[in-house]
Order: sequence, then structure tokens, then C-alpha cells
Amino acid sequence: MRKVTVKIIKETKKSKLVEYKGQRGWMMNRSVNSDNQVNLKTFEKSVEYYKKSESIYKSEQDYKNSYHKVNVIKETDKGIMVGVKLRCYHTDGVKRDVIWFPKSQCNENLEPKGWLMNIKRDELVSQHGRNFEVEF
Repeated sequence: MRKVTVKIIKETKKSKLVEYKGQRGWMMNRSVNSDNQVNLKTFEKSVEYYKKSESIYKSEQDYKNSYHKVNVIKETDKGIMVGVKLRCYHTDGVKRDVIWFPKSQCNENLEPKGWLMNIKRDELVSQHGRNFEVEF
């Protein structure tokens, strides 16, 4: 069981963000000794989970900040009407609905941003029930 000395970057009530040789990971307080030594295998596992969660966060941010192609049904001066499919998880049944996006939140190709699509998706799920997956 090899131990390494780490540098504590951030500390919360239950865990610590530690760094060793340029790699970071969150570790439980009980895993870090009073002299800042940790088990190398435990540290490597925490680095793996940290990288995974960081990449998930980054991909979510990329989705929210980018524009996405949608099925535009109707266009007015102030907004666009988009057709959506609501697919039921249990029965594979499909419902169709429409939602509106303001043109001010779309680019020149009439594509809304991901954060607005997430809001509209949540509205549809709350309106139709949680058993549906929304497809734009």
C-alpha cells in the first residue's frame, strides 16, 4: 500500500479536493491523513471520477451555450413554432405538440440555444407527465 503526499486545494465539511502531480480529485476527509497522505490507488480512482464529472459538466455547458436545429413549423415576426414528439417510455406511444421560441433567442438559421430548449423541455414534461421523452 503506497502512500503519497497531496496538496489540498479546497476543503468542504465532508471532503477535500486534492492534487498530486498535476492531477486532481475529490476525496473523503477520512481518506486523507493528518499529514496529507493518501493511498495511491484511492487517489487514482478519485482522479478518474473527477475527470468524468468534469467532462460531463463541460458537455452540458457546451450544449446549453450552442444553437440546435429544430423542426420549424411556422414563423412569425416575433417567434417560431416548433413541432415536438413526446415518446412514452412504457408504451412507445407518440404524442405530438408544438412550442414557441422567441426569435430574439434564436440565431439567423432559426436555431434556439440549448438552455432555452431545456426550459421548454421541462415545461412539456411537467404538462404531459414524467413518462415522456421529448424530441425536438
